[in-house]
Amino acid sequence: MQKRKAATKLWNVVKQVIRDHYDDLKDLRMRDSYYVVRDYLGGALGEEHIGVEMSQQDYDWLLTDQGYSSYRDDIWTYMEQKEDYVRPRAIPEGVLWDNGDMYTMSEWEDEGIDFIWERARGFIFVEKRGPAGDISDISEYGWTIITVGKGFPTRLIRALLSEDDRPVLALHDCDLSGEGIYRALGWKTRRTAHLDIELGDRVVDLGMSQDDVDKLGLPSQPEPPKLRHIREDRYELQGLITLKKRKGITNPYLDYVIAKMHEAGFTISELEISKKELFESKVRVGIEEALGKAVEKIMEEESSKYKLQGTAVRLDTTREDIQVKMPRLEKLVKDVMDGVFKYMTWIYEDDRHGEALDEAGDEMFEELEIEREE
Repeated sequence: MQKRKAATKLWNVVKQVIRDHYDDLKDLRMRDSYYVVRDYLGGALGEEHIGVEMSQQDYDWLLTDQGYSSYRDDIWTYMEQKEDYVRPRAIPEGVLWDNGDMYTMSEWEDEGIDFIWERARGFIFVEKRGPAGDISDISEYGWTIITVGKGFPTRLIRALLSEDDRPVLALHDCDLSGEGIYRALGWKTRRTAHLDIELGDRVVDLGMSQDDVDKLGLPSQPEPPKLRHIREDRYELQGLITLKKRKGITNPYLDYVIAKMHEAGFTISELEISKKELFESKVRVGIEEALGKAVEKIMEEESSKYKLQGTAVRLDTTREDIQVKMPRLEKLVKDVMDGVFKYMTWIYEDDRHGEALDEAGDEMFEELEIEREE
């Protein structure tokens, strides 16, 4: 009975923190919201709850896997059903971001490595789905982001990546499991030794490292009891979210990855191609935009004159080749080409890398003691 009362007291405090700071929580993912609530409870954001409304023992229990499960499944269910709060969002499993667009893992699996943007410089494998979405902008700079759900076989990822030779950066929790994921991507494991899918030295450990979490002062979680003879605490990627309130860093995940990639000497830019290809690609986009606007305008103005009424299931024409006056189209193409050429500015890899660095503020670089000069 005493244990039940203690738990009731803890959850009453947690519920009140959610009510008081819902604006800080409502747009976060579930795991991220858990870390922010912990910060409020633990005093990192200026509030005192331990020793006042709850005991240190209660707080320590909240840090366990069971504590998180109760927070996610019990507390937020209550807040939804009894108080009409909207719970933090969940994230779909097995996705990747390639050239700015998100795809499912099955789409990649169906087409193989040719599915990936040919100008991608490499890959970033992220252990956790939530942080992967927050660094997805990097995919526009030539680094394809890959993340999978818990229990998703990394052997499939290794098999797909083994068809390629570009580098693979591993972003993982600072714990035994995260270190295991990094090693499993690169080298043979007991279960996959016969498959010849290890990626070897192509895999680079991006973090998080113990040195990083110490510099950033990230909150810890206790390792499962069976692993505590090896290490006591572990640090999840989601702990970076605490820097949003503590340090005012808008997107701590993105800033961390940019800083670490820069430190490791990786160019944050898509691969360069010939200027002729870039020019023709830009012209095609310009033509499509010009035609799209013209078609919409003309259709709106002209279609009424045909007095079309009623319904049908399809439309056939007696001729497959509808005649178009080619000189007009040729003039459109030439006009777009002239316009692109007149106003074009070439952007090189170093320029793009500089743009990526500008995405991250100085705070993360300073906390990690990384020089941001190119």
